Amino acid sequence: MVILSDDGVLANPLRPTHDATVVGLPANTKLKDSERALIEAALEAAGWVIGGPYGAAVKLDIKRTTLMHTMKKLGIFCPPLENNIDQTVQAGPER
Repeated sequence: MVILSDDGVLANPLRPTHDATVVGLPANTKLKDSERALIEAALEAAGWVIGGPYGAAVKLDIKRTTLMHTMKKLGIFCPPLENNIDQTVQAGPER
């Protein structure tokens, strides 16, 4: 069999099976930057929960330990909690 094309492009006669949203990145984006952005987006979507059935590792389809190792390698750390108990204890009771 031989496939011929006059203009170098083959048309796809099949209809798409789903509407996939493609996230575009700038052409000069490095793999490390892309990986960081994907992990941070998954962590944000999971409320910074790494493991468990609703954690970022499940969303990324990788093991929890792999995600933790990659986060450490890329320097991604969970943001501090806004309502930190230590801050409340140090501030004392409100009057």
